[in-house]
Amino acid sequence: MKLNAFDKTCLIQQHRVSHSNEVHKLLALFPIPYSLFPIPYSLLPTPCSLSYMYLKKSQTVLLLLLWITIGALLRFAGLGVLPPWTDECATTVFSLGNSFYSLPLNQFMGVETLLSPLKPSPDAGISDVIHYLLTESTHPPVYFALTHLWLKLFRLEDGMVSIWAVRSLSALLGVISIPAIFCLGRLAFRSLLVGHIAAAMMAVSPFGIFLAQQARHYTLAILLVMASLGCLVKAVELIHRGEGLPSWLGLGWVGVNSLGIATHYFFILTLGAEAIALLGQAWRQTQQDRLALIKPYWWRIYGVAMGSLAGCLVWIPALQAIHDSPPTQWIYSQNAIARWIEPIGRFLLWLFSMVFLLPSSFYDLSLGIVIVSGIVTLILVVWIVSRLRYGLKLQQLDHHNRFAITILKEYVLAAIGLCLVLTWGFGIDLSTAPRFHFVYFPAVMLLVAASLAGCWNKIDHSAVFKGSPLTPLNKGGKEQGIGNREQGTGSRDPLDQGGKEYRSLNQERTELGSPLTPLNKGGKEQGAGTSEQGNGTKSYQTPTLPTLPTLPTLPTLPFLFTTIRCSGKRIVVAVWLIGLLGGLVTVSNLGYLQNERPDLLVSIINEASEAPVLDAVAHGEGLCAELASAPCKPRGNQRQSLMGGTPKTALPPQDRAASLAIATTYKHHGQTGRMMGLAWGLKGMAVANGSNPNSRDFPQFFLVGRDRNNFSYEDAVQQLQQQLKELPRPLDLWLVNFRTKIDLDSQQCFREKRSRKWAGQYSYKLYRCVKK
Repeated sequence: MKLNAFDKTCLIQQHRVSHSNEVHKLLALFPIPYSLFPIPYSLLPTPCSLSYMYLKKSQTVLLLLLWITIGALLRFAGLGVLPPWTDECATTVFSLGNSFYSLPLNQFMGVETLLSPLKPSPDAGISDVIHYLLTESTHPPVYFALTHLWLKLFRLEDGMVSIWAVRSLSALLGVISIPAIFCLGRLAFRSLLVGHIAAAMMAVSPFGIFLAQQARHYTLAILLVMASLGCLVKAVELIHRGEGLPSWLGLGWVGVNSLGIATHYFFILTLGAEAIALLGQAWRQTQQDRLALIKPYWWRIYGVAMGSLAGCLVWIPALQAIHDSPPTQWIYSQNAIARWIEPIGRFLLWLFSMVFLLPSSFYDLSLGIVIVSGIVTLILVVWIVSRLRYGLKLQQLDHHNRFAITILKEYVLAAIGLCLVLTWGFGIDLSTAPRFHFVYFPAVMLLVAASLAGCWNKIDHSAVFKGSPLTPLNKGGKEQGIGNREQGTGSRDPLDQGGKEYRSLNQERTELGSPLTPLNKGGKEQGAGTSEQGNGTKSYQTPTLPTLPTLPTLPTLPFLFTTIRCSGKRIVVAVWLIGLLGGLVTVSNLGYLQNERPDLLVSIINEASEAPVLDAVAHGEGLCAELASAPCKPRGNQRQSLMGGTPKTALPPQDRAASLAIATTYKHHGQTGRMMGLAWGLKGMAVANGSNPNSRDFPQFFLVGRDRNNFSYEDAVQQLQQQLKELPRPLDLWLVNFRTKIDLDSQQCFREKRSRKWAGQYSYKLYRCVKK
């Protein structure tokens, strides 16, 4: 029977050979790549111990439930706190079977009117969802149809759907991804350990939590990517064994791929990356057998490819419309080649955030904290990558794991390569938003889990240094000052290969008490030993620790960490805790994974405007200076000016603005969604302070629409100026994301120059409009 390296190593461990001659006999029969392990073979942390966790079935279930619970707590924490951002408003409107075109342009409308598309219609069905989605948006309908059914399970809040309810479907799918990646890891590596580590890392992944807390289709797409990857791994395994793909698996694979395209068009990148990985497997087989590709077990792979292609061709008309669609123009870069370095930096940021994330939000943190977080992030990247490389080398000793790692690595590299081709070659900059990188997210998490599983039983080291013969990843460093060479004649030790000199097996067995013996559990240094002379074998003195470098270069930064005595299990726990910290940072909105933040501009409007929104909206005092019979009562004695000044006393009622207006230029429903987010936040503040039905249409919103013939805003701006005259003064006018010129001096509106220009990805200007 032909044995691979995994079986050979297991055989040695199971027999626990104690005599060096017996070990040499086994090595003669089954040569093993032992250059990585300068310790006795019978005591190695072999792939056998790395690939299996001896847990009872009930323990496995309980441990998996623990990861699911942690992931659920992180994904549902603060789910309904922030107002919806642009894309979430689009998800809600289309999922309810409503249209953005129902809102008027070039006229003022109140909060309730602006938010009316977020109210469900009893007559709307899935057909309306598909109709408005295909005519007004650029996304396939599967997720939106599921959301339409999902929202029927929840009560309305003040006639509108709850943002918590809208986001909860995505969060639930994100929780389901935890057991899903456990199954995928178990399937790909035949290892409970890999499965559990993958589930644990997915539970706390900042990137996974970020996507799960959005009312978007990315978590459903991630589940479908996992399912497709599972089919790919199984197909490669069957091809390697020369067996055909079962019919049910082939049909299921085609169904998953077709459903993935109907969920998100970027699922095409998944299919392209899988095709490249399969081509790599085909090339390796043709090196051994030129006729391999015409073997029967490849025929069904061709059938799956044709079926998946057919599932893509159905959406060609919709894909053609995307290029000319206004909502997608932001993703096209006009200078992608000249600014080629920027996409690489963003790709790395999104890649790092899949494992860990430190506080780095420019919205809430000072520049100093962000810089410190960046430096610590670089150090952690160097350390974690060095640990992962070591773990992957151990896992690749297993023949099956080597194939799984190869396929996953080729898939990840192919997916990133395709993204870069679209970015540099076609000007479609996929690096601008982290959410587009769901394509290779599950594969990255699997590779990280496999690497950490390789580190799980890593041997303790009191020191790891470059060039040491005790360093597992030593590539040929020479021994310096750690022993005397043998004197006299004799044969070289069988483990001495390629210029690397290791201690003999017998000598290693006698040095288990040495503090530098990898398996030593607490021995103390006994001093240097002497070498044998003329007996034909080699031995070494007990090594002494080298002097730490004073100024380590970047490649030696991991040395700073490995000088601390730690085992492989502690490394895994440390990486998981770092990931958990990143998950908490994401939940707290303190990381660089951020979308638009309407709540930040809402706070600025409330604090900076001379019309206190909380008083006006919640208590019906917005028009108090001219409409209310009773004087307005200020809320509190002081408030902080957002103009950058010092706290000042709240203005008396007669000096406050009588009304508040917010205007923006309109191109498509994206601008409407941004205004909806502001309106949602303003209304939420009002409800928190007790809303008054008489104040529901305060403040006023204005969508400045372009002329359909000449795409000019001139006529719409004139209408805005005319209608401004009809609003009561004093008036605070906020121009938010306003992309055209307007003369407001003639309207007696003067810009507040002390105000900031940006907040939560909103640009704004504040004008004070007074009576003539």
